[in-house]
Amino acid sequence: MGATKIGTMTRPLPAMALAMALTGCSLILAPPPSVTDRISDGFTPDKFVYCFGNDCARQANIAFQPDDWQAVRALFADPDTDFKQEQQNIRAAIGLLEQFAGAQAGTSEDRGGTMEFGYDLGLPQLDCYDEAINASNFLGLLERDGLLRYHRVEAPVQRAFIAGDIIHATGVVREIASRQRYAVDSSYFDNGEDASIVLLDTWLEGWDPPELNAGTASN
Repeated sequence: MGATKIGTMTRPLPAMALAMALTGCSLILAPPPSVTDRISDGFTPDKFVYCFGNDCARQANIAFQPDDWQAVRALFADPDTDFKQEQQNIRAAIGLLEQFAGAQAGTSEDRGGTMEFGYDLGLPQLDCYDEAINASNFLGLLERDGLLRYHRVEAPVQRAFIAGDIIHATGVVREIASRQRYAVDSSYFDNGEDASIVLLDTWLEGWDPPELNAGTASN
C-alpha cells in the first residue's frame, strides 16, 4: 500500500549548531530531550507507551496481546538467518508492531510523512520524532527479548539540512560484525507498513526510499 506525500517536518536549527558534525550538506545532531528522554529500557510487550500527535504531544498506553507478540517472534524464528535477513525481519517487525499499536492508539490512519499538521486534517498523525521514539522503543523490545542476533540498538539520530532547515530523525541499529550503523526509519510509509533500513551514513546524506523518487509512494 503506497502513501501520498503530504509534508515534511521543518524546525528552526538550534543556536548551538557548532556542536553538530557537518557531513555533506547536512548536519548531524542529537535529537532533543523530548525524544531521548522517552526512550526506555523498561518497556515490555504488555506495558508500552506509544507516541503520536507531533513530538509525542499525545501518548497511548499499549499492551501487545500474546498472539501479537508471538507473531513478531515468528518473524525471527528461522535459525539459519544472516544479518541481511535479520534486517528484513526488523523492517517487518516494526511495521507489525506499528499496526498493533495503531489499532489501540487510534492511529491506524496515520499516513506516510513527517508532517506537523495532521490534526488540521482531522487525522491522528505521527511526525518523525514520534516515529523515531516508537521505532527505538520497538527495537528495544526486540533486543531485550533476544530476537536480535546480529544487531544492537543504539540511540536515535537526527539530520538537518542547512538549506530549508529541514530536520528528520530515525531509530538506529549497529550490525555487530561490521560495526556499521543503519537507520531504521518508519516514517516514510503509512501505518503498519515495513520500516526502511539503510546505512546511516547514506541516510544522513538525505536518503529517501527509491519508491518516493519514482513517485509511487511517499515519506
